[in-house]
Amino acid sequence: MVQDRVARVGTVTETGSEHRSWRVRRQERHAAKEQTHEVAVWQADQDFVDEVAAVARATQKGLTTLPGLLLKAGELPFWSGTAALIEPRVQQGHFVGKSTGVSLHVAKGVNYRVGGMRGHYVPGPEVQTPVDRGQVFVTSQRVVFEGSRTTREWLFTKLLGAEASSDDHAVLLHVSNRQKVSGLVLGQLGARFQAYLALGVAAGQDGGAAVAQRWSESAEAHRGQKPG
Repeated sequence: MVQDRVARVGTVTETGSEHRSWRVRRQERHAAKEQTHEVAVWQADQDFVDEVAAVARATQKGLTTLPGLLLKAGELPFWSGTAALIEPRVQQGHFVGKSTGVSLHVAKGVNYRVGGMRGHYVPGPEVQTPVDRGQVFVTSQRVVFEGSRTTREWLFTKLLGAEASSDDHAVLLHVSNRQKVSGLVLGQLGARFQAYLALGVAAGQDGGAAVAQRWSESAEAHRGQKPG
């Protein structure tokens, strides 16, 4: 009986050890998966920061162009992509009220109604609506949209702010010389547009050389934050 108890204890101990070992292996696999994901995210961010820094340096040296856009004096070209222009449009409204009047029987099967409607018309809401699709350009002075039917320009000297959607796919640009707010739908290019917008605004304020230096330093700083 003593030998049986010893055997059972040994079996339980071995089983518990195997269970702990399996749990440790699972935790290690989970940690390795998280580490791989963190490195992938870091690498994507690093590639993007390096790209913007390279563009900033090349632009400062006069090595970049934006085909399709006529630049102004001293204007630095940074980025172009495709986008849809969105502007506020009033949607269809509806009438609120009830009918009034008297229905008169004139002849067999013929009725004539005298009266009208009593109520009021409620206009529809203003909604940002796609109105054209084309090319968008970002420089050190402005954002320009050139579509098949419409051209829009947002000058940085008039820029009050930018408002991005929660998924970064759309950006509204508030400018002081336009009463109604318009913007762009860029899809997956939204985050890239916002980065180059920040680059263009900073270059317009501080100059291309200072911004190129700043982005290069940011890229190096990010490089040193690689998950270990």
